[in-house]
Amino acid sequence: DKALKEDDIIIEKRKIHHGMKEKNPVNFMRFLPKDLHRQLLNTPENLPTARQIPDTSYRKPNVFLQKSVRVYCRSMDKAKHTRLGKSYKEFIDRLQQQQQGQGLENNEQKYSEVFEYQDLPQTPTRDSDCIPTVSQSP
Repeated sequence: DKALKEDDIIIEKRKIHHGMKEKNPVNFMRFLPKDLHRQLLNTPENLPTARQIPDTSYRKPNVFLQKSVRVYCRSMDKAKHTRLGKSYKEFIDRLQQQQQGQGLENNEQKYSEVFEYQDLPQTPTRDSDCIPTVSQSP
């Protein structure tokens, strides 16, 4: 039987971030300019005040939370891989249409299409590359 079955597919949803989900962690940090470092030897009442630095003074990523969906096919049947690839493409097309309807900017939780074919072992491992992958564009 060439039809895809539930047992043929593994779907893994992932979120990767800098420890604060979609927030910029640098916004929660304070920095002390080098010229005030000597004042750290002062008594506690006379210590310098650390300041938040403006966003424009450093390079930062456009997105702090990366979402991805990985889809694995357990079957080694090429017809099932082809069918899964077509379904994957339809899924991506629907996602992109939804995003356009929501008016998302280029760097706001937008998914791009990435599809790679590679034979996988019956059970995928963390070391193997995935097929296919949907990943958020920066």
